Formats: sequence, C-alpha cells, structure tokens
Amino acid sequence: FSLNRYNSTIHNVEANINFKREAQLTAGVNYTWEQGDVRDFREHHPERNRFALFSAFKIHPFKYWRFAFSIREEFVNGKTTPIAPTLSIKRLLKSSMEVFANISRNYRLPTFNDLYWQGTGAQGNPSLQPELSLGGEAGFGYLKAPLTFKIVLFSNRVDNWILWIPESGRTWIPENIKEVWSRGLESQLTANQKF
Repeated sequence: FSLNRYNSTIHNVEANINFKREAQLTAGVNYTWEQGDVRDFREHHPERNRFALFSAFKIHPFKYWRFAFSIREEFVNGKTTPIAPTLSIKRLLKSSMEVFANISRNYRLPTFNDLYWQGTGAQGNPSLQPELSLGGEAGFGYLKAPLTFKIVLFSNRVDNWILWIPESGRTWIPENIKEVWSRGLESQLTANQKF
C-alpha cells in the first residue's frame, strides 16, 4: 500500500452558436494541469500542462438524418499531439428506432504510473509512446420507455498499445505493443419503471 496524491485543475471555455435548420457550432479551449505527488515515483515529481482547441458542428438537415463532425488538437507541455477528428451519422427510423455509425481517430497519453512507478514488483517506463487509434462502430437502437435496447458492432486498431507485462518473471513493466486490433459486438438492454 502507498499514498498516491494526484492534483489537477481543469479550465474550459466554450461557445455555442445556433443556426437555422437545427445546426449548431461549438468551439472552445481547454486547459488541464496535472501533477503526481507519489512516494513510489521516487525522484520524479511529474507535471503535465495540456492545452486543447476543439470544435464540433452538428446539423439536422433532413427530417430523419443527423450528422456531426468534431475535431480536437491538444498541446502537451508545448508539444503537439495527433489531431483527433470524429464523424457521426444517425438515421431515425420511425419514432423509437435509429441506426447510427461513427468513425474517429484518438490518442491516449501514458499515465504517470505508466511512466514513473518504482514500487515493489513493478517499474514504470519513461520511454513509452502515446497510443494512437482509429476506430469505428455501427449499430441499431430501440428507444421507447420503459425499454431501451442497443446493439453495436465495433472495430478499433491501436498503434503503440500500452500493456504491462512481466519481465524476469517478477517485475511488471509497461511496453508499447506495435499494433492491436480489437473488434466485437456489444449489446445493452435497459428497463426503467417508477413505482
């Protein structure tokens, strides 16, 4: 057991502009400061300054169709990260059913534990690279109270997947795995009833 203290502040400024034909533009700025104060980081006292610009455009041009496009660019300690765009399409079928699809590019920074942990049985890896992924999903939803049901096919290809693996049989160290492809089927059924 060890005491882990993580400090962070998040600042967000966002503006929304509504247009005719049910279109909306959102744009904003986000600043996040992170600090790790953990005994098992030993001499490391990591800090991260994350500054992001983001924008999204949503439009409902036809009776049953909805489209959305968003983009995000983040700077971490002054260095750029991969641009992260997303495109979504939804088609309403009658009043309670919908089909939808989206595709997106994402990234994930290594956590402070991934980078700096020095505890018993595990050791961080300061040379880790961020994960970069390209994913998509398509699905069907039935949304009529008190029942909702969704079924989704998904596919996600990740470069530099971060995975903790045992080295020398005892010490776990995170490594970047060159490429991982996860895919599958998800389903969800929800029932709500007031008594």
